[in-house]
Parts: sequence; C-alpha cells; structure tokens
Amino acid sequence: MSAPVDIRGQQFGELTAIEPTDRRRGSNVIWHCRCSCGKEVFATAKDLRSGNTKSCGHTRRQDITGQRFGRLTAIETTDKTVAAGIVWLCRCDCGNEIYATIKDLRSGNTQSCGCLNRKKRPTPPDFVGRTRIAMLNSRPTKSNTSGVRGVSWSKQKQDWEAYIKFKGHFYHLGHFKRLEDAAKARAQAEERLFSPAIEKWEVPHRKRKSPAMNIHLTTYGKYNVYFQFNGGKINVGVFATLPEAIDARDKKRAELGLPPIPHE
Repeated sequence: MSAPVDIRGQQFGELTAIEPTDRRRGSNVIWHCRCSCGKEVFATAKDLRSGNTKSCGHTRRQDITGQRFGRLTAIETTDKTVAAGIVWLCRCDCGNEIYATIKDLRSGNTQSCGCLNRKKRPTPPDFVGRTRIAMLNSRPTKSNTSGVRGVSWSKQKQDWEAYIKFKGHFYHLGHFKRLEDAAKARAQAEERLFSPAIEKWEVPHRKRKSPAMNIHLTTYGKYNVYFQFNGGKINVGVFATLPEAIDARDKKRAELGLPPIPHE
C-alpha cells in the first residue's frame, strides 16, 4: 500500500487541509480542514482533490437578488464570507448601502443601514437656523482648559487659539500669545454673531408675563421654578408644563413651611 498523500496546507476550493486524523473512510484518510468562513470540515484527500468537497456547504448560494428585507433590498453577492455565510451588498431605502448575510437578513437582525434605530428627536423650540439659542450662553465644558468657551491651547503653535461655531459654520479667530487676547477675540465674535440671534429670539418672548408666582417662562419654552427664602434663592427645577411647575412649587413651599399661594 502506498503512503498517504500529504496535503497539509493545500487549498481545495474554500477548504484548507490542516492535518490528517485517525479516522478512515475505507482505505482513505479523513483530513481535518478549515473552510474560508471559519467552519471545520472533515473530508478525504480523494474528495478534496477530485473537487467533490469544496467547502462546508456555504458556497451553495441562494439567489436573493431584488428581495426586500425590512428597508433593505439585496443587490448582489460579494466575494466576502463570514461564519454566517456569504455577504451580500444591500441598498437601504434611505440610499445607503451596507453588507449583510442572508441569515441576518432573513432573521430580521438586519433590517436597515441603521436608520431605523436613529429615532428622530423633537426639535427644541429655540432651535433656529441650525443653532440652539439656549446653548449660545452655555458654560465651558469640563475638558476646556482655558476657562473660556472657544479658546484652547495649541500644542503645535504653543499659543492660545480662538474659534467660534455658529449656524453650522466654523470660524477661526486666530492665535494669540496671551489668553486675555484670545478671550477678547472670542467675546467680540460672540457679540457680532450671537447677540443678534439671541435678541431676535428673546424679544417676542419677553412680552410673555410670568405665568404664575415664582415661575419663570424660559426662552426655550420651559418653566423654571424658584423663590427667595431666608435671604437665599431656592431653585426647585425646570419643568416642561405649567401644571407640573405649579405642583412642584406648592410642594416645596409646603416642605419649607411657607404659606400657600392664593388661587391664581
């Protein structure tokens, strides 16, 4: 009997021969192989060399061209394979293209490019021209090292850099040796860009009188509850509706032993 053929490392279709096993099919040694998709396959050298066994079976392609799965339409197969099978190119109803396997498409795990998961948030009432009015006067973030919004230290230039963003546009204000000069450039830009927008938004809202005692209507349409107590200011919170604000105000006043407010 001739010695068994050593096919270790050789590729047959999608399969690569790893090592022989102790198993036999008749007189033929069964080889341990690995498919391109990662699955393990056991086959004889005869079946591998003859082409009878070329993969774990994932190459028996199912044609789903034009079929819809949620918001996705299968366009064509690719030469990519994963453990779950052949990867298909799909087009979402929104126009984006993604790659997915038949298994994920048919199971419902993949129904869109991701647009289904992006729930549209309601637009804040003070969102004007791609700019949130309430954010124009916000404080610097914790990551800000200068203490001034729109001013940061440039490691490359070794100086202070000033910038501002407004209505989706980024404005570079320059580099400065002194922090005071960078802060001044930022303040001037805020006066030029922010002030007209804030004024335009706030003027019609200033005409609104306080809806109830100790309750202030903010520029972005919510109700801020606060009142003076023992020489200090008590901030109760900000609420979406007036009834919620009144209820919170009355409960806090009761907790502090303050007299109830007459019917408004």
